[in-house]
This record gives sequence, structure tokens and C-alpha cells, in this order.
Amino acid sequence: MSEAGVAAPVPLPEPSEAGPQASPRRPLTRREMVTALAAGGAALVVTNAGTALVSGRISTAIANRRAQVKIDDLQAKVARLEKQLALYEDMERIGLDKLIRAILEAYDRFWPPVRATAGLLLGAVRTTEDALSHFELKLPTMRSTTRMLADLLTGMEAQIQSAQDTLNGLLQRTGPIGEAVRGFITWLLNRNPFGITDTVREAADRLSALVAGFPLLISDVRKRLLGPLDEEWLPSTAGLGLQGILFDPLRSGLLTPLRTHLEEIDNAARNWERDSAPIRAALAERERLRAEIAQLEQEERYAEAGGRPHG
Repeated sequence: MSEAGVAAPVPLPEPSEAGPQASPRRPLTRREMVTALAAGGAALVVTNAGTALVSGRISTAIANRRAQVKIDDLQAKVARLEKQLALYEDMERIGLDKLIRAILEAYDRFWPPVRATAGLLLGAVRTTEDALSHFELKLPTMRSTTRMLADLLTGMEAQIQSAQDTLNGLLQRTGPIGEAVRGFITWLLNRNPFGITDTVREAADRLSALVAGFPLLISDVRKRLLGPLDEEWLPSTAGLGLQGILFDPLRSGLLTPLRTHLEEIDNAARNWERDSAPIRAALAERERLRAEIAQLEQEERYAEAGGRPHG
């Protein structure tokens, strides 16, 4: 073999340079043919072995590079997980679960008295609304009574005026109803053949004073009672009277919004257990997961302690 590790070819007899008269080439013997084939096979085996060696080294390098890439990725993932774990531990140290539990406990103590107070206020609101409804139903009757009283006073005034005109005509004089009555009674008493006692005259004077007070009474009733009732308390015009100034604003501006608000508070208090159930369940689940994490950490510490060499 040469220095390159390849077998030298077997020399074959060269043709003679004698020209056409040279003797023909001698055929190879069986030994020569076997020797030539063996030398070529050895060269092929050596070439294939080198190629396999180089290919193996390249494959090993590629596999090592891929393994190193995976190791780098795993180390990066481990670093990220360690950072996430540290952040999680920092977040746990904030104590958010304790704050939420404290809020839940505060609301558990808060809602029962609030619901009781809301119930009392709702009862008062409903009582007030019922009272308003009762008086609202009475307003038409009160207006009717006021009109009837006004008509009655008008009729009394007409009768008093008629009596005044009649008496003044009889006595041929002019004057208010009280003077007309007094004059008429005096006229009658002066014509009494049996005489007049002081008691009769006193009764006549009292009757005259009573009749004289009717016009003033009617005027005062109109001015101090019917006037305020018609103009301030019982008018049917929108925005006026008890209905427009008191009842409607009280109902729409206070009672209805207050009742709605109190009903919402009562519903919130009544549904507190149901509405807070998901929060309580989430806290319980977090507590369970925290216990599992603590168990895993404890097992890891035991494993590390068992794996250390004894000094």
C-alpha cells in the first residue's frame, strides 16, 4: 500500500514496442486475478471506513449541539420558573386573601343590622305612602264639601239680604240687618198692648245682635276658611295645593326613591350569602392549592436532606 493507505495497482504486462510483429498479450493467471481483486477490495474497505468515521464524528457533533440547545432552553425555562416562583411568593406575602376574608367577615357582621334597619324604614315608608293615598282619596270629598259650604254661605247671604231689604222697606229706612231686626222688634214691642218687660227687651237685643253677627261670620268664614282651602290647600290645578306642593313631591321626590333604595339594600342583604359564595369558594380553592404547594416544598426539603452526604 502507498502512504495514502491505498493498495497499489497490480502491474500488468505492457505490450511490446516491437510493433505489429510483437507477440499477443499473455492472459492473466488465476493467481494474478485474485491478487488484483484483493488489492481493490482492501482499498474500498479503507475508503468506506474513513467515510464512516467522519460521518460519525459529524453526527456526534450535531447531536451534541442539539443537546446543548435543549439544555440552554431548559436552563432558561428553569430560570423563568424560578423568577415566577419568587414573584408568586412575593405576591403571597401581600396577604390579599386575608384582606378579602376580613372584608367578608365585616360584611357578614354589617348586613344583618342593615337589613333590620332597612326593613323598619321600609315599613315606615309604606305606612306614609298609605296615609298619603288615604288623604289623596279624601281630597275630592274635601273639595266638594268646600264648594257646598261656599254655596250655603251664598244662600245665607241672599236670605239675609232679602230679610234686610224687607224689614227696611217695612220700616221705611236703610241700615244693616242688625239694625233692621232691632228696629222691627222695637216696632212690634211698641205695639204690644200687654206691656213689655225688661226680659223681653233683653231677649230682643240679643236676637238683634245675633242676627247682626251673621254677615261678619259669613265674611270671616269665606276669608279665613274657604279662601285658604280653595287657593292654598285644595286647588285641583297641577303643582298647587296639598296634592301639587306636598303629596306629589313627597311621593316622587322622597318616598318612591327611598323605598326603591331600601328594597335594593334589603335584596343585597338577603342575597349576600349567595353572592359571596363564589368568593368564598375561590378562597377555599386557593387555600387547598397553597397546602399542596407547601406539601411539595416539604417533600423537596426532605429529599434534599436525605441526599446530602453525611459529614
